[in-house]
Order: sequence, then C-alpha cells, then structure tokens
Amino acid sequence: MRNVLGRYVNRFEKKHRDFRRYAVVVAVLALIVFVGVNWRLHDKGISMTSDYQCGLKEHKHTEECYKKVLICGKKETDGSEGHTHTDDCYKEERKLTCDKEEHTHDADCYDEEGNLICDKEEHTHSKDCYTTEKKLICGKEESKPVKAHHHTDDCYKKELVCGLKEHTHTASCYSDESADIENKSDWEATIPVLSGNWAEDVVSIAQSQLGYEESTANFKLADDGETRKGYTRYGAWYGNKYGDWSAMFASSCLNYAEIPSKTVPVNSGSTAWITKLKQQKLYKAAANYNPTAGDLVFLDTDSDGRADHVGIITKTKTASFTAVVGDSNDAVEENTYKRSSDAIIGYCALPENPKQKTDAESTTAAKASEEKTTEESAGESTKTKSSTKTENKTETAETDSSIEQKLSDGLGSSLMKSAKKKVSSKSAKRAAATQNAAEGMRTASYANFSPYVTGMEGTGTKYDKNTGNYETNLKTNFTISKKQIKSDNYSYELKYPEGIIVPDELLNNEYRLLDGQQESGTYSFVKNTDGTYSVRVVFDQSYVNNAGDTIKGNIWFNGKLSSTKVDEQGNIVIAGQDKVNLNIPSRDITYPDDETNKYNIDVSKEGSVIEGGKLKYTVKINSTKGIPDKIDFTDIINVKNMSLETPEVSVKKQPVKWYSQQWQAVDSSKEESVTVNPTYDATTGKLTMELPKLTETKQNDYIDCFQYV
Repeated sequence: MRNVLGRYVNRFEKKHRDFRRYAVVVAVLALIVFVGVNWRLHDKGISMTSDYQCGLKEHKHTEECYKKVLICGKKETDGSEGHTHTDDCYKEERKLTCDKEEHTHDADCYDEEGNLICDKEEHTHSKDCYTTEKKLICGKEESKPVKAHHHTDDCYKKELVCGLKEHTHTASCYSDESADIENKSDWEATIPVLSGNWAEDVVSIAQSQLGYEESTANFKLADDGETRKGYTRYGAWYGNKYGDWSAMFASSCLNYAEIPSKTVPVNSGSTAWITKLKQQKLYKAAANYNPTAGDLVFLDTDSDGRADHVGIITKTKTASFTAVVGDSNDAVEENTYKRSSDAIIGYCALPENPKQKTDAESTTAAKASEEKTTEESAGESTKTKSSTKTENKTETAETDSSIEQKLSDGLGSSLMKSAKKKVSSKSAKRAAATQNAAEGMRTASYANFSPYVTGMEGTGTKYDKNTGNYETNLKTNFTISKKQIKSDNYSYELKYPEGIIVPDELLNNEYRLLDGQQESGTYSFVKNTDGTYSVRVVFDQSYVNNAGDTIKGNIWFNGKLSSTKVDEQGNIVIAGQDKVNLNIPSRDITYPDDETNKYNIDVSKEGSVIEGGKLKYTVKINSTKGIPDKIDFTDIINVKNMSLETPEVSVKKQPVKWYSQQWQAVDSSKEESVTVNPTYDATTGKLTMELPKLTETKQNDYIDCFQYV
C-alpha cells in the first residue's frame, strides 16, 4: 500500500514540474510576441493611440462631392424637319386693279334726238384689268431643319464642390515636423574644445556625437512611400534635414574641426565626395593604404559596389580598425571593421594641419636655443619666458574677438566655434583669407536665382505608364552679370515649380558646372520640406574673376514631370516665378505603342480680314496622336461697331504634315468637305458645332495627319 501511494505522489510531482515548465515556456513566448508587436507598431507609427499630425481629415470623394455642370451649350429639342414654302402653300387670287367703272351705254344714255348725254365712259373689264396674287394658305413659317438633341452624360462635366482635399492617412501623417528640431546653438554646444591637431579634433568631435539618433517623431517618407527619413542636426546644418546623413555627419565633423573645405572638400553624398577627393589627390584605394586615426573610410553597406556611408577612423590595429559612422542603424555608432572587409571602398588620407606643423618646428627651435643658454642665466630666462606667455595670452584673447566679429560679418564659416579656440593673429589672417564664398554659404541663405533664368526646355520627353509621370531632359538656361554674382556672394538657389521632380539618386550630390571644359562652379539638388525641389549653384571665385562681364550657362538633368501638369490638349504646362516656365507641346511627347488613351489636339486661328463687308477668318484643328471622340467646337466672335448676321461656315478635311516645326499642306486631291450643323447665338457671339473625331496617323521622317479647316 505504501509503495502504491508513493508512486502516485511521484507521478503528481512530475506532472506539477512539467506544468511549471510549460507555463514558463508559454510566458516567454507571450513576452516575445508582445515585444515584437509593440515594436512594429512603434516602428510604423500605426498605434491606435497616436495622433495624426498632418492636419487633414481623411476623405475620399464620392458622388455627393460633385455637381453636374452643363457644358454642351445646346438646348434640348425633339428636332424638326424644317419647312420651305412650295406652290401647294399658296392659293391664286385675281384682284381688280383698273380704276375704271364697267359701263355699257343704254337708252338712258341718249336724248330724244339721239345725242349721248351720259358722262360715263363705256368700259368692260378685260384680263388687263386684273392682277393675279398668291396668298399663303399653309399656315406655316419657313424654317431650317433642327437636329434633335437630348442631354446625355457627355453634355455634363463633374465639378468638385465639397471643398475637401482627398486624403488617406499614411505613416507620414504621424510625423511631427516641430519635434526634435535643433538650432545652431544646440548642436554647437556638443562640440569639444579644439587642440589644433586636425586628426585629434575630428576624432574628438565624432566621438562626442556617439549615441545621437535621427528623429523618429519628425520624419519624411521616401518616394517608395514606406522608408522613413528622420530629421537630424547634421542634415539641418547642411541644408537637407531629412536626407541620408552619413556623409553630412562626417562633413560636419570636418567643418567643426576647422579643416578648410579647399584643403579637404566636403559633400553630402558618399560617391560624389570620392570624386572630389580624387581631384585633390586625397583619396586612397582600400588595397593600397594603411589608414590612421582621423582618416575617413568610405563603406559599401548594401553590397552594390558604391559607397553609401562614411566613417571617421578612431583607432587602428594590425588587421582591423574602429570608426564612428553616422546613419548607422539610424544613429551615430562606433563600429569595428576588418581591413580585408569587402565593405571598405577606400579612404581619405587626412592631411596635417600646416599651422600645427609650423608651431611644432618653432617649438623645437626654441628648445634647442634654451639648451645653449648658461646655467647662470636660467632664472632670468625663466622670468622672461613667463612674461612672454602672459603677453601671448592677451594677444590670443584679442584675436578670438576679432575672428568672431569677422565671422558675424560673413567672411568665414558661420559654424566655427571661434570662442573656444586658441590661435595666433597670423593664423587668424590666414584662416580668413582661405575662406571662400561657397564655404561661407553652406549654412547661410542662398540668393534667389530665378530672375536670371532666361528659359527652360524639356527634350526627349516620354510617358512612363508604370508611374503615370513623364521623363524628360530638363535644361535651365541662365544669364547673369559678374557684378551680381560677387554681390550675392557667389551662391544661389533656384526653386523649381511644383510638377518638376528630381530623382532620388541625384539628390544631395555635387556636380560640376562647366563652361566648355572649364569648371565654372558646382551645383546640387535638394528636396524641400513642401515636397518641391531646388537646385543650388555655387560659382567658382577664380572663374568669375577671370570671366567677362556677363556669364551665360545652363543646368540640366534627367528629371521627371508630374502628370497633373498636362492640360486638356495634352501639353505639359508648368508655371513658376519669372521665366521659370516649362511648356512641352503634346506633339513632342512620346507615348508607348499600347498607350491608346492619350491624345492631343492643336488649334490655331488665322486671317480675321474684312472683304466685301464680310469678316473672314480660318480656324485649323489638327492632331498627331488622334482623338478618342467627336470634337465639340466653340468659337466666340467679338466685334465693335458692327452687327453680324448668321455666319457662313464651311469645313474641309485636309491632309497635312508637321515638318520643320510647322504644319504644311500636302496632296490637295485628298481634301474633302465635311457636313456640319453649326449653331450661332447672336447675343453672345458664340458659334458651336460638332466635328468628327480625328484618328491616329503614321509617323515617318515627318508626321502625317489630317486637319479641319
């Protein structure tokens, strides 16, 4: 009995232990699920407790949002056959038209002697005394035939009346553009005191930024609609708050280490930066260089063969090194890399500060001089040395104040921490002399470039049915005086009007502005917070100084155009400030062969001359891509001091070709008349009629098509 009870007790204890193990496993799995779901909700910004920051109401247009507006310009009618009077409409009536009275003399007209005593003329009505008249008896008025018309859906257009913008909340609606914003004083407060050693200073600045993360509350969505681009202080410093910021982080470290951009150029794009460094002979291939602390390392983190991140090397070992990298997991991180890693593209060999080198040589010479002095004069020498130090401190304090004033006047980089550095008066003068306008304008405002734009043109324009937008080679021409460029400190920004799209791959990279083979400056593209794009142009000082009084040039790139800028005739029309306007005729746009829902129509009016008391003019309507339906033609005739009768309208269909930028008539034997039923309103002067549709035509070495005249 005791053995049986023991077995039951052991079995119960084993089941209890197993239950506790299962409970622990279930609890751990539940915790993992909770953490994972909570993180995804945080990452995507779709937590139900989040507030929308977009300020818009979610709304999708329905039928209630529109009203129907009659646009056909016709009255509803059952139509009529019309009526023209014929002989059957009249009855002939004879009417006496002579003024004589019918009279035949009788006995009463004579006296007893037979003399005529009647004063009346003897007269009998003949046919000459009558005229025949036609009297209208049909009871109808003459009228022209009227075509029946009853309004259909084609007679109306929908007009939006709800007053709301169509909007569906997305992840971008959760972005708070006021969150985590920093100004110059905020980020400069994190910069350590400089030593004058460029390598040490850039490493010290980079390490002072460790742990900084891009904002998760203040962000923009990339063109894919999903990837978040968070706000960073480095992007704000460079002028692209939401851009990829690894290169901008490294650039800001060099800037605050007071390394002149003429000595080590900076850039917001890793690949473009390498190009600049190669021009300065500072770039080193990964296989042929042993880096040291302070050097830059260019990394390929997505294995596409192109640099996409930049780090500042902090420590080196035989087979590896550590580097501080911005935009690493959306933060500033210090990572370790093997020198043999395929992720390493190359390096920038940071040069030595020439001022520090000069100071080191002076110190060595001073020490050698001191060793030659006698032991007896050591005390006097020490006093002299102490006195010299005091004087130098006074001079240094004055120099700092002077540099700070110059910076506030715009002569140097506005981001330098001049109050924290110790430099000599000679060094200050050299630093001010080496600053150019481009460096000084990196964080300052750019002058408006639009007044100097002489025109814009797009060539090779084609429709992309996958995106619904258009691709084009966009060229912006400009003319500006040398004097104006100097007055504006060499730097400009041109804001493109809404509808012009700069591809992501072109953003935040620096490109050469060329005058023939000579570099006249640089330009780069940025995306603005309102969704538009700008190009920033920085002219080269030496080029401007040696140029003539007027500088002409152009900026071009392969861009995109929004389909919302296409008018009813199929032309792309984008209007901006001054002459920043783009007009691409529909005939210059290429569509895919299977894109049949796109069409164009060109209308021109010629003549307007008065001949024989009649106003004559010609309207030409043509299409190269065809028109999907009939053409509703409306023309309004406005005249002064004249009265117009019902117009006489004739329509002909003529074969033409578009050649040498003009329409030319061809083969008049194929010309044909077109029957139309025009309607004219004498009160408004409006002439309306319906024309048959024009079909798509062939395109050979010139464009063949038909036109209505």
